[in-house]
Amino acid sequence: MVSLSLFTLFFLLLIVLFVHRIERPPAYARSWGGRGIEVGQLDGPVGVALDTSGNLYVSDSGNNRIQKFDSQGRLITKWGESGSDIGHFNLPFALLVDPAGFLYVGDNKNHRIQKFSSIGQFNLEIGSNGDKDGHFHHPGGMAVDRYGYLYIADTYNHRIQKLTINGEFSGKWGSKGSAVAQFDTPWDVKVDSTGAVYVSDTLNHRVQKCGSDGAFLLEWGIKGRKDGQFQLPTFMYINEDDYIYIVDTGNNRIQKFDKNGRFQYKWGAPGSGGGRFNRPYGICGDENFLYVADFGNNRVIKFKQRPPLAFLSSKTPPRRPPGPWPISTPTGVPIIQIPAPESSETPEPSPRPTDSGPATPTPSPSPTEPGQ
Repeated sequence: MVSLSLFTLFFLLLIVLFVHRIERPPAYARSWGGRGIEVGQLDGPVGVALDTSGNLYVSDSGNNRIQKFDSQGRLITKWGESGSDIGHFNLPFALLVDPAGFLYVGDNKNHRIQKFSSIGQFNLEIGSNGDKDGHFHHPGGMAVDRYGYLYIADTYNHRIQKLTINGEFSGKWGSKGSAVAQFDTPWDVKVDSTGAVYVSDTLNHRVQKCGSDGAFLLEWGIKGRKDGQFQLPTFMYINEDDYIYIVDTGNNRIQKFDKNGRFQYKWGAPGSGGGRFNRPYGICGDENFLYVADFGNNRVIKFKQRPPLAFLSSKTPPRRPPGPWPISTPTGVPIIQIPAPESSETPEPSPRPTDSGPATPTPSPSPTEPGQ
């Protein structure tokens, strides 16, 4: 027994010392959409959210509706039209599915959140235009923690608001600026398994991490194109292991980090082929797949998660060559070709937008005028 135990310990030591892992970006699986108003077509999709059955909700922002698809892109149901009445939308934006299966829709230009059942039945309205507690000015991304609290990126009030699941105000933090715990047009907020809160501080080109009470913990990112840098980070997704996927919209790519902000890998490049992006926004996923709203190409892209490569070596594993990674071309998906900007730099949105919806990290079109 002693020799067996020693052998086991020795074998485990060999694994620790000589087995290396290389994380691999997900592989392109399929896409669907194409600009239009017909069933299954999209006009400037922004938000995506998965339910526990693997069905995907998409905020079809230019058509002012929500579409629900199965995992293969087949339509299940849809609802909504332009307006300010209950069940109507004026730029449906970020989406959230809570543990009970209810869907929250950031009704951006109506400055409110609407809550629906899984089949589109209205349940609750939260908020109105303003800067008071529980009011919003173009609400962005949302998250729910394990205690049932709802976090909302109140984008143009440059703050995060914390509410109960029924919309009652609980707390807030943030103000406009570039100092620690300040924000400039935060687009999204997410919560990990420990209750830590992450904010995409979009116009500061960084991500901030804080406690559930808003206490600052750390930040990472500066403006740029290198690994760990951002050109207007927008939406985020946190997986069950607390890895954070950040949509680096201005760089047309996704970056993955651990919960301490350490870079893992990236994928994506400008274009309309399979796995390429034209202003990506919303992202969500599970242990098998990731979904990205490819706004400028009027489609949703599905990626398959891939396990890390493992190999025995006494040397440090080689670095992955720089992206973009090889990708395939989708079939059967109508694509709208949009000219690339003349400059190699992505133009900034105006520092203080008017009442026209969220600032756009792109030359044209903007989320307030999808697909034009």
